[in-house]
Amino acid sequence: MDANLIQYLPDWFRQIKDYQYLIQTETGQFEILAALIDAVHQNFYVSTADEGTISDWENLLHIIPNAQIETQDFRRARIINRLSYNPPFTLPYLYNRLDLLIGKGKWAVTVDYGNYTLYVEAAAENQAWAGEVLATINTIKPCHIVYTSRPLLSAALRISETVSLSKAVYNYRLAYWGLGQLPFTSQEDLGVIVTADQSTIKTALLNGVASYTASDVAKARINGSIEITNFLAKEASGDTATISYAVAADQAAIITQIELLNAAGGVLEKAPVYIPVSDPVNITHRIPVKEGTA
Repeated sequence: MDANLIQYLPDWFRQIKDYQYLIQTETGQFEILAALIDAVHQNFYVSTADEGTISDWENLLHIIPNAQIETQDFRRARIINRLSYNPPFTLPYLYNRLDLLIGKGKWAVTVDYGNYTLYVEAAAENQAWAGEVLATINTIKPCHIVYTSRPLLSAALRISETVSLSKAVYNYRLAYWGLGQLPFTSQEDLGVIVTADQSTIKTALLNGVASYTASDVAKARINGSIEITNFLAKEASGDTATISYAVAADQAAIITQIELLNAAGGVLEKAPVYIPVSDPVNITHRIPVKEGTA
């Protein structure tokens, strides 16, 4: 809607001061009207709705928002997810939902049919969606299936090698000796002969570093204070170290930080996360050891 009203007047009216001031006043009112009409149009669609309409949708769908951690874009996406539930609910349907909520390639689903348990493993950095994943799965899964979340952290440990060449330089000649002025010999640097971007490290070393990394972890620490020493897994397979442990709901309602520590209390790994804990969750750290600088 074009609120510039003066363009609708005949040319000879546009030159009159009275009409100019009148149109100037009316234009401001029409701009407000145009903005309100545009807002109504935008509110027809969840993806462009304003705060008030988002709140109306949340009330309708019985969603309680958390303004401290949830953006408007997140709240819009959550509403769209709730409105798009469309049976029949199958595993392919669940996979599609997880692609939309977490992202393609960022999750893994395991079904333990014998124990009627559904495991969903996803990167802990994406656990802002954990509450919505929980709500979605509880809506579409059969009642006798138990859902268990497995937050995952995966960060590669990279090692590289450089080889330098130098030669010994004698600072004194026969019959000439300035005692204490210089060392008898010094090293002259001739430069790097193997650079860090060359592939020189073999599998045995990568596997050895992964094995040492797994053995060096003595405990996990949750939210800076809760220490866990009982591990579900603390092992190395090939060039990848895996550390896994469980966190119960009575230990932490929400996990915001996780750390891995050695026996001396030194922090080996530290990551900010957001993991709501309504039921026990298993947290897995996978640390692949790779050659390279990036």
